This record gives sequence, structure tokens and C-alpha cells, in this order.
Amino acid sequence: MSSRLNSAQVDAVIESFVARATDDRASLLKVRLSPNASVAVSANYVIEQTNLSPAAISKRSSYFEPVLDAMRAERIIVSGHPSGACEWRRRLLAWYEGMSKEEQLSIPVYANSILYQGFISEIPELAGFSGARTNYELVRQTLEEILSDLRELGVLDENYQTVEQRIASKKPVEKTESLKDAFRALRTTHIHIFSDIALPEPERPFDHLLHLFSVSSMLSSSSSGQNNFIEAFKYYRNFLEASGYTGLEDVRELVTPYTLPKFRGYLEEKIIERLLSTSHCSSMMSSARKMMNRALQIEGLGLTNFMPAQGFDTERETDKYKPYAAPIRARIADAIVQEIAETNRLAQPYTLGSVGEDPLEDSGKIRRGCAELDNARWIFENKLACKPLSFNSVDQGNIYEKAFISIVAKSSMSIFQIYKDWGVLYQVDSRVLAPYMARLAQVTGMNADSLVGLELDDFIENHDLTDRPCLLYWKERSEGEKMYPLDLFHAEISWLTMSQGRAVKQIFDDVKFLTRHIRMEAPALVSNKLFIYRSSSPRKFGVIDSVENSGQSLLNKILERFSVDHGLVDEEGERLRLSPSRFRPSFVSELIERGVSPREIQALLGHKSLSTTMAYLDQMDFNPMARRMLNKVLHEMHQDTLNETATIIPTRTIEPTPKSMPLETGSVTCMNVFDPPDFIKSLTGYDPSKPCTLFNKCLSCSNSIITVSHLPELFARRRDYHRMIEVNRVLDTPYGVVILDNLDVLNSILDPETSDFSAEELAKAERLSENLQTNILTEGVAL
Repeated sequence: MSSRLNSAQVDAVIESFVARATDDRASLLKVRLSPNASVAVSANYVIEQTNLSPAAISKRSSYFEPVLDAMRAERIIVSGHPSGACEWRRRLLAWYEGMSKEEQLSIPVYANSILYQGFISEIPELAGFSGARTNYELVRQTLEEILSDLRELGVLDENYQTVEQRIASKKPVEKTESLKDAFRALRTTHIHIFSDIALPEPERPFDHLLHLFSVSSMLSSSSSGQNNFIEAFKYYRNFLEASGYTGLEDVRELVTPYTLPKFRGYLEEKIIERLLSTSHCSSMMSSARKMMNRALQIEGLGLTNFMPAQGFDTERETDKYKPYAAPIRARIADAIVQEIAETNRLAQPYTLGSVGEDPLEDSGKIRRGCAELDNARWIFENKLACKPLSFNSVDQGNIYEKAFISIVAKSSMSIFQIYKDWGVLYQVDSRVLAPYMARLAQVTGMNADSLVGLELDDFIENHDLTDRPCLLYWKERSEGEKMYPLDLFHAEISWLTMSQGRAVKQIFDDVKFLTRHIRMEAPALVSNKLFIYRSSSPRKFGVIDSVENSGQSLLNKILERFSVDHGLVDEEGERLRLSPSRFRPSFVSELIERGVSPREIQALLGHKSLSTTMAYLDQMDFNPMARRMLNKVLHEMHQDTLNETATIIPTRTIEPTPKSMPLETGSVTCMNVFDPPDFIKSLTGYDPSKPCTLFNKCLSCSNSIITVSHLPELFARRRDYHRMIEVNRVLDTPYGVVILDNLDVLNSILDPETSDFSAEELAKAERLSENLQTNILTEGVAL
């Protein structure tokens, strides 16, 4: 182009380029810099933008100084650093600032920094970033500026500590060597009967448990193998201590049929909180399982069986907590619904076809021209009592069974398709259960261990205490397998919404009907399990067993076969791997999309603390949503006051009502009991003809105001809530969500760091509360 332009025209082209480049910061961030030592605009970039010749540009290098000056003013170029370093700074800033706020919030992180492998490494304009960070101090500074911004946005944790910092900040713990010495000493003391087990002492609690772990390690001769058992003991002990055990209890209280899955749940929370890896936890689960198997052999211990619990899938951590994308969830759901409908149809009582004729001669041979499927169906209906026959179950001495199989074998159709065309369910093997198990995981978010262990009576449509549907699991039994009277202390309870309850009831009803025939033949140990099947594998052909008893990998296998059978693929078009561990985050993803609060998600997931739930959400593929939800909750908990005075605190911004009718409720003053806010009016129990009586919601109600005179009552109420949580299982009931929400609000009001009352006012009120007793109401009922 420059060969056809005179000097003035070339100058005009460059001036136009400079004007465009210096228009704003975004334009400056597009200007590539030279990789050489001296800071300069890249000649190749100018050529691309202007189509001028290299010679024309090199003669006018001074013309580009305004661009460099503007980039210095915007701190894209930092004085004292080479052009190559400044070019990398430009690339990083252009990449980061070119994203929307939502995209910035969704940047994947690892070790409290931006994920490199699999994220930055896949961005073309940042190719070679790892080397640049090593070579240039300015690149490291620029990355830290970006990380600082991400910390302000809440994407990164401001209080994050490296492993070294965490180790340095930990309180001194027992010396590992002393625990190793005790472990090795107990290994030399064999256990045959219950009285051989070491007894714990106040200075050596959990010694009986350590003894069990030590004798379970006898087949591990290597130091590393024995260390796995020591690690498993330490975390098993921590799990028990977190559950309130001191280590001086009878060992039969510490090792029960249901402690292994509960121990797994404890480890899973540590994985969620990123304190332990899946591989480490899998090793500990293996050691704990070996300890349980060894305990079965000890005469007098009383352990005859235990609930199995699988290890942890060592798939990539980012995939483990990654929900399926919405379109994929829809395809999975369609496949599940389609197959359940088809299987339910085939499970219905057989309808006679009344076709064909007896194809056999008196000699037992098939007559010429009679080897047709209609005649095979005649045999099925008239000689086989309409019961499916397989190639493996044929009686060679029965001429009609041999003829049936012979005709079927010669057909171009598979035996599966033949039975399906007749409206017959060929076999209730483990594969048939796949859509029902997937559906249950889909609507409840249950862990695989809980799912496979369900029994026929574990769904209660209307619980006696709450009149709500619920699922029970880990029900405790006595040594004689007799069920204890059912109450909150002998089962883990998952409370269900009404829509969940309907879906779960349908699944239970469908599976009961589907398995009704084989259940009559099932062994006593599996007959009450929800998910049972008749094996079609050569090794166990015809054996009726439960999914729970069939190994840890069976559920994964049948889900993978389900995926293959339906041709399910992921976002890249690769075969979709269906995994129980991903149904749980997908369930949470549905909750998020429907605006469910973190506190409600905590209750549905069964997490003991909200921090665990937030850590779980942070590992999933919707970090921005999770972060927005958390910020929203915190915002609602710490609303600004109506005015600048420190003695009146509304829990939410209120709208003035034309007619105010204040009412003292003890905890707060209600500004108008006849005109509550919309979230109260939308409740099913609200009667517009009567004053509001939902005093359990006062603390979060926009009508309420809180004065200094209310503080003693609020301190007393908080104390009673804590006592209630400690002495009973109220958090496992539907009222638990109300109590936790009120506690959050109370903490925001009574904590000196967040309260708008003075420290002196709070201290005085807490002293006055010591002799107060409160009557805690939940939906008008005293607890």
C-alpha cells in the first residue's frame, strides 16, 4: 500500500492509527508491543493494522510515541521493565479486563489462584504464560494484581493459607512417633476374643480402637502399608470425637454396623472443604473396611455384619463436583423417563396373543415350516406358563423348552426384542434398575451409599412428627436383627418437599411392582432391600441379590451401560459418563436455578455447617451463582439501619405503612401486625382477616424493629437455641431451617463486630439475660 502513497499520505495513515489506538484503554490494550528489550510498538502489529510497508514504519518510529505514552499513563507499560515483560502485562490485562463481571466470577481456581492446567493453558493468547511468569517479575506483579481483584470479588479466599502456613499455624499435636510406637506395640498382642482387646485409659483414650486397627494391619509388612492404618485410625478417632465420644466408651459403641458409612460421610466433608484428597481418603476407607472385617472375626464383640461403604472416585476433582449442564440434564431426564415408562409397561401382567400352533411332531421334532415366532409364542403361552426362558435356563430334557429356544435362536431378532414385542419383561437384572436408581439420585441428591442401602419401608409418606414425607437410612438394629422402635435417634432422616415426596413414592411403588416376583424367592437378607435383581451374569446366573451386596462398582457399571444404550454424549460429543457423584451436584444445580437459599440447600444435603455447603458450592461449575447467593444472604443479614441512631435496628429495609399498629412480641416490636410484608402474605397459613401470628419469623420480618430493651431477650433466645440444638435432633426436622435462619440473624445483631449497638450495651444485655427463660415458637407451636 505504501508504494502507492506519498509521504504525506503515509503520515496520515499512521496518525489515524495512533488516534484509534489512543481512543480509550480498551483500544490501548489491543496494541501489541515489540518482544525486544527496548519498549516499542510491534512493527508487525502496525503492518497488520495499516498495511504499510516495514520500511515506511521503521522511518517513523517516533510517530508511535503518543501510543507508548498513553500506555504508560494507563500503567499498561511499566517503566523499568523490558518490552517483552510489558507485552505480557498487556496480554494478561487485555484478557482479564476483556471479560464481563460474570465471566470473571466464573474463573476456575485451584489452590486459591487461577487454575493453570486446563484453563490458562488452553487460552491461545496466553500460550507460554508459565515461562513468562518465571522470567519476568512484571508478569508476576500483574498476576498478583488480577488475583487481588478476584479476592475483592469473592472468587478467591482472602484468608487462604498455603500448606506451609497451615502447618505452621496448627496447634501442637501428639507426636506421630509415639502413636507409631503404640501401634507397633499393640500389633504384637493378638485378638481372638473380646477380652483380648486393650482397655482405654484416661491418658490413652481410644486404645481399644487403635488395637483393632493395629491387628488389622498384620498382612501389611511395609511401613507405608502400616501408615495407612495409622492414618485411618487418626481420622476415625477424629470422626468419633466430632460425634461427642471421649474414647473411654465400650469399643462396641465405637465400631457398629453403621459407623463405616458415617465415617465415609465425615471424610467426604473433608474432601469438600479441600482438607483431604480423594486418593488419601480412599486409602483410609480401605483400612477402615479391613478393620471392620477383622472385627467380625472377634468372638464376643457382637458384630455380625456391617453396612458397606465404597471408597472415593479418584476422577478429577473438578469433574467430581461438576453438575451436568442443563441440556445434558434434560437429555438424561428424557432417557430416564422413557425407559421407566417402557419397563413399567413390560412389567404389567402378560396379555395373551393367542397366535400360532403347536409346532412339534409326536417325536418332539419341529415340523417342517413351523419354526416361526408365532409358534414360539404359542409354546410360551401354552407350555411355559408365560414365564420368560433364557438360553442359560433351558431344560434340555423338556422338548418344548428346546424347541422354543431353537426357534428363537434362528430368528433375526434378539431374544430381548422378541420378548419386548410380546410385551414381556425378559429379566429383572441389575441393568433394569438403572433408570430407577438414576431417577432417585436425580430428585433427592442422595449419596451412592445411602441410595443402594434403601429398604422397602424407608420411604414414609407422612411422618408422625411432621406430617411430611421423608426417607430413612442407616437404621440401627440390635444384634438379633430386630428393628428398634423407629424414632429420630435410630435413623438418618432426609426430609423431602411435597413434590420430591411424590416422585420418590412413585419410584418406590414402581420398583416394588417390578421386583414383586423375584422378591418372593429372595433370601431373607436381601428381600427387604429396595433395589434387588436376578443376576444374568455367568458367574452368578439366576442368583437374587441386592445392589448393595454386589460390590462397589455395580452402580457405576449399570449407569454407564444405561448411558451407552441411550447414546448419551457430553458437550464435546464424547460418550457421557454417568456417575452417582455427579447426580448430587446436578441436583444442587437445579436448586440453585430455582433460587433455593444456601441454608435450605444445607438442610437438603445434610451438611452440619453452612460453611461446608458453601465450600461444596464453590467447587461446582456455578461459582458466580453460589457467590451471588452468599452475598445476598449476608446482605440480608446485615441490612443498614433505618436511621443513623444505634438503638433501633430493622432486620430488613421496611416500607412505611399508612396505619401503624405496634405490638410487643418479646423479641421485637412489630410495627403493624395487620400488614405483614409480602413474604409472610404469600405463606399458605396466612389469613388476611387476622393479625399475623408467625412469631418465628419476626427476626427476619421487615415490619420489626429492635431496641436496646429487646437485647436481653435476644441473648436468652440465642442461648436457648444453642441448648436445643445440643440436646436433641431438632435440626433434622423441618423446623431446623427456621432455627438456623434465626440464629444467623441473632448473631448479626449480637456480635459486637457486626452489631449497631455498642459493646457496652451488648455486654449489659447479656448479663441481664442470664436469668431469662424464653418460649421458642415455631409456626405457633412451642418447642
